[in-house]
Amino acid sequence: MIHKADASNQAMVKRNNVEAVFAAIQQSDGISRARLSKLLNLSPSTVTVIVDDLKAKGLVVDTGICDEAFGGVGRTAYALDVNPAQHYLIGVEVAPEFIRSMAFDLKINPVAEDTKAYDASQALLIDEIERSIRRLLARLPGKRVYAAGCAFDLPKGYIDYQKNEFEFTEPFGKNIDRLSLGALSGRLRMPVCANESAAILGAAEQRLYHSGSKTFVYMYLADGVCFNIIQDGHLLCGAHSPMSEIGHMSINLFGPRCACGNRGCFELYVSNRA
Repeated sequence: MIHKADASNQAMVKRNNVEAVFAAIQQSDGISRARLSKLLNLSPSTVTVIVDDLKAKGLVVDTGICDEAFGGVGRTAYALDVNPAQHYLIGVEVAPEFIRSMAFDLKINPVAEDTKAYDASQALLIDEIERSIRRLLARLPGKRVYAAGCAFDLPKGYIDYQKNEFEFTEPFGKNIDRLSLGALSGRLRMPVCANESAAILGAAEQRLYHSGSKTFVYMYLADGVCFNIIQDGHLLCGAHSPMSEIGHMSINLFGPRCACGNRGCFELYVSNRA
């Protein structure tokens, strides 16, 4: 769904339109401008401007004449697809015992992986994440990496989305304060952002398998319990997180102590930790 707003929100409208066009091309096996216009309810001129900009940046390419004859009239329709050859994204999983980095092309096909265990009592996480990404970059010579996203699955901390930091609620080995993704971005000279693992899983599930759903709810049940809501392709966020942390509702005031510091949390009874 494409949002409409007044002039004060034109920047947001433009960004949403670009995201929608790119996502539709990414999820297709070749799609024409005319089909994009109909699918997204955008004017042909708007689609043309967005597509031309994406092509100029090397993100989208023409792949040949479409088999479809959209409408049966007009000029020849050319299929558009993302350009996976030179452009990559990096995803980093930060777990308590290991860090896994993976490079993906723009079709979200994995092309390289680096996994290595670490000892939190001896290592600073920001250094370990940087080393993992640099090892991966060394395997992609001449390729352009647009950004890296870090998925944190650590028990004693939370993400401050406004500051783009992971805040440790308790010492985690040598890591006792915060991990700045902004500082890591400066070291690597590329955008680096963070999110909860469950939020990323929910977004991926919706985009890859339920892209036609206007509203999508993803429940995560593993070592913790939470859910997220995706509306019109975007994670709905509260004041501090896109996740609803129902696993940390206390159902027993005299129950066992949870990693969050509370007692009798719901996830202690129904998750993998039960």
